[in-house]
Amino acid sequence: MAATEFALLAPLLILLVLGTTDLTNYLRIRLQVDETAAGVANLVTQYSQLYASDFTDIFNAAQLIAGSVAVTGSKGTTIVTCVVNSGAGPTIAWQQKSPGATYGSRFGAVGAAPTLPDGYVVGSGESLIATEVASATTPWVWSARLLGTGMAVMRSYALFQPRGALLSQITSGTRP
Repeated sequence: MAATEFALLAPLLILLVLGTTDLTNYLRIRLQVDETAAGVANLVTQYSQLYASDFTDIFNAAQLIAGSVAVTGSKGTTIVTCVVNSGAGPTIAWQQKSPGATYGSRFGAVGAAPTLPDGYVVGSGESLIATEVASATTPWVWSARLLGTGMAVMRSYALFQPRGALLSQITSGTRP
């Protein structure tokens, strides 16, 4: 009798375990992408002046924060954007993408008016650092029904104001 009950319940228990593992994996990736976006924004806003060479370290730090979740290279992208309002409305002053970036910015392109979240305003004389992180993941059996088959892209962004300087430009070359 016990063997029959086990035979009936075993497939359901296996499905429950697989579903829980799948959901945990999805949430782990989602949290890593969110944490990476906030961590990169926090890092960038601590600079008083940005050099072009700083972005190698910034993108390396993004991947370190993300751990095993790809946020650079062919399966991930990290984008850092500076939005400046010089009095005539906000514009994108500069934008840096991680090497091998496969996804574009949802905020817009350099020189254009940014597409910011509802209600977010960059005041006159202020700037904003926006970081975007995207990571492609292949869903397992259960989340494939929610995310679709093939690759699913987890995206997150963080908006921080620079702490000491506007950071409205990137100085060419390397940090002295």
